[in-house]
Amino acid sequence: MLSETSKPMRDSVCRFGPVSEICRGKWSLPILYAIRRKPVRLGELTRLIPNASKKVLIDNLKRLEAAGIVVRNNRSRRVLHVEYEFPEDLKEAMSRLLDCLAVWSEAYAENAETSCEWSTSKR
Repeated sequence: MLSETSKPMRDSVCRFGPVSEICRGKWSLPILYAIRRKPVRLGELTRLIPNASKKVLIDNLKRLEAAGIVVRNNRSRRVLHVEYEFPEDLKEAMSRLLDCLAVWSEAYAENAETSCEWSTSKR
């Protein structure tokens, strides 16, 4: 049985369960960060996140789309022109959240002397 002092911690941890599930994996946050300002095509994502294979990006995009975090839009009927973006109701909040996470991550990387593996070079 949980004590009264551990209950608030359990409740706050449980609140992050859905977000943890959506953002699991190495490439989810970089993908979300890449689309935070404007719709992005798959080719642009592969240039922005060079260490991730096209298959991994597609798999992550499908998972994020199924979760309702990302929308896949076909912009042309003749030529395949697909863009990924946030649903309208999430755009502003996700952009602010991801900007804050980026600042926090950069500060952590400086203090921990780590680097962003996903943004350096393609495997």
